[in-house]
Amino acid sequence: MSSPNALLCWTVTAYRKDGMTEEAYHKYLSEVHGPLVRGLLAKHGFQSYSLVHTNTTTRAKMDQIFDPQFANVADYDCIIQATFRSVDDFVSRLIQNTFVSLLLITRTLPIPSVPGELDE
Repeated sequence: MSSPNALLCWTVTAYRKDGMTEEAYHKYLSEVHGPLVRGLLAKHGFQSYSLVHTNTTTRAKMDQIFDPQFANVADYDCIIQATFRSVDDFVSRLIQNTFVSLLLITRTLPIPSVPGELDE
């Protein structure tokens, strides 16, 4: 039985676009995607939001902390987690009210395909 105060956690994993540098992806996540999504989630009552950009250097350091039990380290470029109170809240507050707007917004955002393109 779940507690009435229990939170649900939504986890998204992603890879950067082919040909995009880690630096350009980090800049896109931290300056464009993160602020946009963080605001939408806060507006619709999400309890927390975290975005982690894992680059080649940080993934290589995982060798230092895992043993055979944890040998399957994912190579995702980004891991996003958000917590919310109920599936109904997620569907009615975020998806139905925002999803179409978010799609329209993100289709117009510059997603760089070459290093430095976001700077232009």
